[in-house]
Amino acid sequence: MKRFLTALVVLAAVLALTLIPAAAGDLAAQIQSYQLDNGLRVVLRQSGEQDIVTVAMAFKCGQDLEVKPEDYGLNFWTAFIMMMGTNRRPSMNAVLRPVEETGGAVSFASMAST
Repeated sequence: MKRFLTALVVLAAVLALTLIPAAAGDLAAQIQSYQLDNGLRVVLRQSGEQDIVTVAMAFKCGQDLEVKPEDYGLNFWTAFIMMMGTNRRPSMNAVLRPVEETGGAVSFASMAST
């Protein structure tokens, strides 16, 4: 039984090392990246496997990146603005409700907590 488990682990490792580079190459070919006129960078990967949408937003800010005094607080400011809402959706609840009513979910994280 021990030899069987050892052989199984070796086989799994060989398959993983063989398939991972191919899968990574396939994934890289499916990714499109472009920059909008306002400077926002969009990275897109379309998959026709399921009828779902995932949107992720990342901001280049935070304690490690805020090295110049004029950048201090950018991380806090970004989170604050997102929680305050917009002119069309004046509160965080007004932003979250339409997403959650259609079965979506919104979550927030920082590199320190992920």
